Amino acid sequence: MGKVRYEINGSLEKYRKFILQIKDFFPLNGETIYKKRNEIKIIYHEGNKLCVKSFGNNNPINRLVYSGLRPSKAKRSYLYAKRLLSKNIKTPEPVAYVEYYNKIGILQNSYYISLYFEHDFALKQVFGFDLQQRAQILPHFAHYIYHYLHKNGVIHKDLSPGNVLIKQQENNKYEFALIDLNRVSFKKSVNLKMGISNLKRFDGNVIDLSTIGFHYALNRGVNPDDTALKLCVKRFLFLFFRKKRKRVKKLVKNIFSWF
Repeated sequence: MGKVRYEINGSLEKYRKFILQIKDFFPLNGETIYKKRNEIKIIYHEGNKLCVKSFGNNNPINRLVYSGLRPSKAKRSYLYAKRLLSKNIKTPEPVAYVEYYNKIGILQNSYYISLYFEHDFALKQVFGFDLQQRAQILPHFAHYIYHYLHKNGVIHKDLSPGNVLIKQQENNKYEFALIDLNRVSFKKSVNLKMGISNLKRFDGNVIDLSTIGFHYALNRGVNPDDTALKLCVKRFLFLFFRKKRKRVKKLVKNIFSWF
């Protein structure tokens, strides 16, 4: 058996035994809420609701990179969660990360464990609400993006609608929380161009994107019409080039299948 590396949030030491058994416990327990390359489960432990993310086996090159040159996705998720909370940016409370290595020190599996964040819906659901509800929520979201993230130098590189959780509060106010944190970056500042680019993954219609761009600009104190237009163009280009990349990947895969 190889080495196990981990870190437990000091205030949550009571989960130690569970954390150190997570590799054996995870496959047989809990409710899967997401499963593609990675798998996320809700697991109840001693009356507490936990969210556990198992990061799928990476290709051989990435496994080597994560074995020494770069922190694993689980470790980054844990460290970035703590850093976001220190900036008063909501995210599920981190419990621990655990990494499993083989005998020669190559990363095999990694897990990120957090407390479950109770929420009413994710941002992706908002785009399916009626126009009046969207017009109410999206300006709050634009305010959040600028004042909590970009003003603090935070860029979430996977800022898609599914990675923003929302809790509805009284007086038509909303609390936002970020998840899927392994690709968060922290910068000295986020300029307008970077800010617009960070919003390109939202898959609402033109009205939704324009609403976000317009109110984001108002919070930044820049031209709202110009910013809304730039965001819509950025979204179109993002989708266009993503489609082309998928075609190229498919072509390359088909070529290699001939050999």
